[in-house]
Amino acid sequence: MEVAYALTLLIVAFFLLLLEVFIPSLGALTLMAVGAFCGAFYFAFEVNSAFGWSLIGVSAVGIPISLVAAFRIFPKTALGKHMILFRPKREEPTAPSEHTSAHAGKTGVTISTLRPSGIARLDGHRVDVVTRGEMIDPGVDVRVIEVLGNRIVVRAVRDAPPPETDRELS
Repeated sequence: MEVAYALTLLIVAFFLLLLEVFIPSLGALTLMAVGAFCGAFYFAFEVNSAFGWSLIGVSAVGIPISLVAAFRIFPKTALGKHMILFRPKREEPTAPSEHTSAHAGKTGVTISTLRPSGIARLDGHRVDVVTRGEMIDPGVDVRVIEVLGNRIVVRAVRDAPPPETDRELS
């Protein structure tokens, strides 16, 4: 009879452990699984020590294997698809939205310091923009030079000649 109890508790323990992966219970199911494993080991050692050690060996091998399998299956479940944020695949480029692609070639003025990202006003809209690495102060005219996905790349518009340097003054 102890053999049946030990095997039943072992199956229940594995089931509770796998259920913890699929139904987050903040460790309650894990604690019940640990209790079931302890009960299974107790009844197994009541039969004889060889059966008890074999059950411990099966558990030591079975727990990692079953958890790895559960964590590989979980992202494919309905709950897993809602809980896990998947990144886009590299071969799937993100398409520019109609809003960002409309800014290609436009000019505007920076609202915040671009270091290299910040905010600019383009066609009356506040837009998050980036530069190619240079820092641009607020109030500087900028031109959109590239639109990559939802990223708008700008550069400063230099209408005036660059200021004289110390070499030219000497």
